[in-house]
Amino acid sequence: MKTSAYLLLLPLFCFQSFAAVQHAHIAQRTKGGKFHYQIDPRYAQHNFAGAFKGVNLVRDGEETEDGVFGHPIRLIVQADEGNFLLYVNNVEDVFSIYRLRKSTGGYFVARQTGSREVRLPGLSGKLKDEGLHVLSCEALRRIHKLPDDERRQFFRNYHPVNE
Repeated sequence: MKTSAYLLLLPLFCFQSFAAVQHAHIAQRTKGGKFHYQIDPRYAQHNFAGAFKGVNLVRDGEETEDGVFGHPIRLIVQADEGNFLLYVNNVEDVFSIYRLRKSTGGYFVARQTGSREVRLPGLSGKLKDEGLHVLSCEALRRIHKLPDDERRQFFRNYHPVNE
């Protein structure tokens, strides 16, 4: 009797520890406010959910103080445990994670509490394998040494997805 109860509860605990990600799309800020985001319509057909297999954005990761700098890419991640805004840092495997709530009109609003900076080993490589084009720290250093006009032109032509 005890064994059958454990077998019934086991899938529930497994589900809790590995939250499934249904969608992970590139985000853009809306004109509605500083903390309002939506899925970028230019890249809506690109779903990076496959890179998050086995990753739990609430529990996984080692806290870090590296933070986000440079030219990060923002992803709206819709998982079983809720919606998240994920800043993909230019430092390998460093991310900033913010909880989102969905507002009327299909926009996502970043919450001011519950954010964290984490190191998730291997996730940057998986995202790159899925086609996300993240600039490395070395590439950013080279770009910022360019003259102003060339640097602005580079960022105007920059696409966060390998096409």
